[in-house]
Amino acid sequence: MSVTVDHSRSLEQKLEIVTQTGLLLARNTHLESIVQRATDVGLQVTGAEFGSFVCNQTAPHPGTFAFYTVSGSGPTRSSTFPARGTVASPLKDPTIIRSRDITRDTRFRGPLPSDGLPHNTRSIRSYLAVPVRILTGEILGVLVYGHEEPDAFDEVSELLIATIAAQAAFCFVVLFVAGLFVVTFNRLSHQPTGFSAERLINLDTLSPRQQPMAFWDQVTDRLRALPGVETVALAGWPLLNGNGWNGVISVGGAQPAADLAYFLNVSPGWADTMKIPLLAGRDFRQTDAYPGAAIVNQAFAKRYFDGPDPVGKLFEKVEGDGARTRFQVVGLLRDARYRNMREPITPTAYVPIYPQPRSSTTFIVRTSGANPAALASVLRHEIPRARPEFRVTNIRTQLDLNRSHTVRERLLAMLALFFAVVAVLLAGVGLYGVLDYSVLQRRREIGIRMAVGAPAANIARLVTVEIFAMVLVGSLAGLALGLASVRYIQALLYQVKGGDPAMLTLPSLTILAAALLAALPAVIHAVQIDPVEMLRSE
Repeated sequence: MSVTVDHSRSLEQKLEIVTQTGLLLARNTHLESIVQRATDVGLQVTGAEFGSFVCNQTAPHPGTFAFYTVSGSGPTRSSTFPARGTVASPLKDPTIIRSRDITRDTRFRGPLPSDGLPHNTRSIRSYLAVPVRILTGEILGVLVYGHEEPDAFDEVSELLIATIAAQAAFCFVVLFVAGLFVVTFNRLSHQPTGFSAERLINLDTLSPRQQPMAFWDQVTDRLRALPGVETVALAGWPLLNGNGWNGVISVGGAQPAADLAYFLNVSPGWADTMKIPLLAGRDFRQTDAYPGAAIVNQAFAKRYFDGPDPVGKLFEKVEGDGARTRFQVVGLLRDARYRNMREPITPTAYVPIYPQPRSSTTFIVRTSGANPAALASVLRHEIPRARPEFRVTNIRTQLDLNRSHTVRERLLAMLALFFAVVAVLLAGVGLYGVLDYSVLQRRREIGIRMAVGAPAANIARLVTVEIFAMVLVGSLAGLALGLASVRYIQALLYQVKGGDPAMLTLPSLTILAAALLAALPAVIHAVQIDPVEMLRSE
């Protein structure tokens, strides 16, 4: 039982040292002081007898390593040693090396213990080497610790050395990635489509054989007569359902363009039902037939006619066998998205759905009520009443079709937000614990300061300034990790970049707010300390 208690106390002391490391490092901006402090803290955490930080040298002796800091004992920083054995290993392979007994470890070669530890030390048995890398991944040097007894370093020592500033960095990365996913979902879901999806419902309808267009018109008239129906039109398929019909375009008999244009069969009144403004020319008439007339969008006019008004101009759709189908532009529509939300607006030509018989088509219905799904059952049953050979295979509102393009983004945003909230809560609880413990440990100092007249603002600053400096250090590390991780998720993002100032500011402010909230109880505790009672108890 006493062994367990002693181990718990030892672990508690080590954790306290790790907690204070950020505070100690934040007090200094001088590089040598920071490295020396890190070396000293590592010595305390691991229980080593000797420690040093050795850095890679490129001049005047390439291939050697110099002592930069020494803890416990050791030579001056000008001392060098051969680039072999234990130190050479982590410099080439960026992993932590821990040896229970270096004199019996077959991984190492050369005179022992000459690598990374002072030459004038006693024989080293236990060995721990932790590579230190910069943001580019290059190994700058190695933190090396030794002890004359075997089995001096355990996995806990290795873990504590490797995870000193991980909490704030992890929190920043999670918040950063969550912000990217949330902005992606927001921008994609609010991306203009070019048409009005409200009060639209699409009924995909199938017939076992080709039916004359007069039969389809008959059903259209029946649907228009239903209460709650405002307008009805026909189309080969709904916009944004993923289907597409494309081809290459030739203007003036020239060679076809390399890129593709998209086509869609629609009936007269389709543009009005979709609320796509007609910018020039006219809508289709019942007498317009395929092939012949065409209505194009702005992207089509800009790409192939290099002008704002293509009405009256001719173009040809070139088939794979070289056959050409000629069209004359009779109208110009505003751009609307065709297949999905992510791709740019495509050049699109809308052509008459008449006169060829069809076995399938889609009824586009705009309702007068705000909820088109309320009419779904009525519409589904009315179509086979009008023509028994017609069967509705699918019915979806246009809003549902639009939202289907953001399902992945919505899921990623929700998951990222969940983990971001968990990360902030954990970081906040951790900061609260550290601050409260810090106040408990420094209550005598705080009592003395208050006894000599220190105002509450100074006490609050005394309690919080170091912990906020530690949070800042961790946030900067998280910033570097977040920017490095963007390239792995770039394909999932839309119109947002990791380097955008808003994306960097959001996690910083969130962490700051969490730190402020976590610090509040500790500050209240500190300023409520009674200096008289504290000094009497001491």
